[in-house]
Amino acid sequence: MKNNGKWGYIDNRGNVVIELQFDHGYKFSEGLAGVKINGKWGYINKSGTIVIQPQFTDAYNFFEELALVKVGNRWGYINKNGNFVIQPQFEDAGGFYEGLAWVQVGDKYGYIRNPLKSQ
Repeated sequence: MKNNGKWGYIDNRGNVVIELQFDHGYKFSEGLAGVKINGKWGYINKSGTIVIQPQFTDAYNFFEELALVKVGNRWGYINKNGNFVIQPQFEDAGGFYEGLAWVQVGDKYGYIRNPLKSQ
C-alpha cells in the first residue's frame, strides 16, 4: 500500500498491518520483503521488523533462499541472515529459478548455480 509517498502493508481485509514508513516496498517472498529507507534497501519480516539493515543500492525478492542485491555498481546474492553467499561481482544478474541465475560480466552472459541447492 502506498500513500503520501510512503509504503506500508495491509492484510487481505484492507487493514494496515505495517504502518506507512518506507520509501518503497516489495511484496513478501519467502517470508521477507525488500524495503527502501533513506535511499538504501533492506528487508523486513511479516511483523514489520527490520531483519536485514538497509545497506544495498538496489535489491530484489528472495528466490530459492537467496536475494539479488546491488552494492555500488555490482550485483551479488545474500541469504536470509544478510550474509553474502555470492559476493557482488556481476554487472547485471537475475534471480534464481530452478537452481540457476543468469549473470553478466563485461559483454559476456552466462549462468551460475545456486550454491544452496544440491546438485
